[in-house]
Amino acid sequence: MVTMVGSDVGERTLITRKYLGELQASHGPQNDFIAKIAEFYLTRSEKSGYSGAAMYDPLAVGIALDPTLGTLKEMHVDVETKGEFTRGETVANRMGSNENNVLHGDHYEIEGVVALKPNARVCLASDADRFLEMFVSRVRGK
Repeated sequence: MVTMVGSDVGERTLITRKYLGELQASHGPQNDFIAKIAEFYLTRSEKSGYSGAAMYDPLAVGIALDPTLGTLKEMHVDVETKGEFTRGETVANRMGSNENNVLHGDHYEIEGVVALKPNARVCLASDADRFLEMFVSRVRGK
């Protein structure tokens, strides 16, 4: 089953000056490269009014390596393919079912529900500090 880590969770998992300073405290080719990218990204985010830079992709990789870094729930997820403004957006069904809406003349009535089989583990939250500590320590080679 696929694990989905949405942008909402990534936006609550922020690399800050504190973690950037830890990255910059040691040197090596990979460490220096990632610290320069993080510095650019963090500065850009701060100019936009954010306290840190979202860790979308690193968090997704971190949760793939260690699922305990996130709070995961099995859900049915669809991808919107027809919306003018939402095309490509994932839609997680938190209830596990859809209403069976049946047309009765000029209105619809709910006639039961259709159960939906979970097809993804959806990350609802992350242990941001633990993830960022792990990220920094791995980049620093520890």
